[in-house]
Amino acid sequence: EFLDALMGHLMHDPVRLPSSGRICDRKVIEEQLRLQGLVDPFDGSPLEAHMLVADNELRDRIAEWRTEQRKQAGDGGERHKLDDDEVRELVERLGGDIDPEVVEAVLEAERL
Repeated sequence: EFLDALMGHLMHDPVRLPSSGRICDRKVIEEQLRLQGLVDPFDGSPLEAHMLVADNELRDRIAEWRTEQRKQAGDGGERHKLDDDEVRELVERLGGDIDPEVVEAVLEAERL
């Protein structure tokens, strides 16, 4: 829902294409129009930049999601880290074929 229909990346400024109804990032579709001509790349109908319809509600939801992602990243990923015992248990459940020295090296690197 937050990904550009043309390039598949996270949008900053989502706009709806009036004919096809697809949602793209404004910069992406404007560049597409410049390079490939003034047509909707999804249905071939005429399309000019001034016809794009801003999706402000979606833009706001994307901004909120980005803010939340930054907050989660700000904790250094601490909420997602496993403690030593959890890592050992996970390795065991996965078959335990990992060299114990490798497990210890990963745990040590994680602590750094």
